[in-house]
Amino acid sequence: MHDEFNVATLAYCLLGNHFHLLLRCEDRMLSLAMHQAMSTYARQTNIRVGRDGPLFRGRFQSFGVDTDRYLLTATRYIHRNALDVAPHKPLADYRWSSLGAYLGRRAVPSFLDTEFVMAVFGSSSASFAEFHEVDLKSSCSGSLSPGDLRSLVRSTIVAAVACGAVNDEDVRGLQRTVLVALLDAPLSAADRVAVEEVLGPIADGAARVARLRARRRMESEPAVKSIFTQVLGTIAPNALAPAA
Repeated sequence: MHDEFNVATLAYCLLGNHFHLLLRCEDRMLSLAMHQAMSTYARQTNIRVGRDGPLFRGRFQSFGVDTDRYLLTATRYIHRNALDVAPHKPLADYRWSSLGAYLGRRAVPSFLDTEFVMAVFGSSSASFAEFHEVDLKSSCSGSLSPGDLRSLVRSTIVAAVACGAVNDEDVRGLQRTVLVALLDAPLSAADRVAVEEVLGPIADGAARVARLRARRRMESEPAVKSIFTQVLGTIAPNALAPAA
């Protein structure tokens, strides 16, 4: 697949009912490459266990990584998914993620490119390991960069999709709903700037309508309110504290 579609795997984590991949490829090749990989796996699995029919639920979700900082945050997020399966074991000991290969615990498989991410990080394995041990909530203390905010919102939504709390066909719309709702939250000036930068320019009239729709959606959909609360609790924990 990688040679045919010029796709490089930068990080991965396989879990009980889903997986996460960080891929480097041309935009027009991603869907073709994923279709081949997932259909091939489904076909071989069906033959092995004697079943028939689709194996995966719906189309995969993809997000563009547009900055070096977001690249590192995405890599850490993918590897830290192992904590959902083995919360009491060292991250690098999880067999089904690429972190062990990054840290020299296991041989680097032929399909994994570790040099691209490590070059951005400065090629320091010790610093890379320490970076993965920092919880995203702790790393978000203080003001957020737009890349950190984007990663936080997306990872929270992806987790909700993985457990079936929200529909996987509405990830992009849900992301915008959460970001718009944050405009009405008690954020610091720096964090509000980050929200506005991720959202992009919105005319005053359109912003009022978007805020109203976001409030109504959270009122009518408890899962959406839960996602918003998780994000806000990470950015501004004091905002959720009960009044004295």
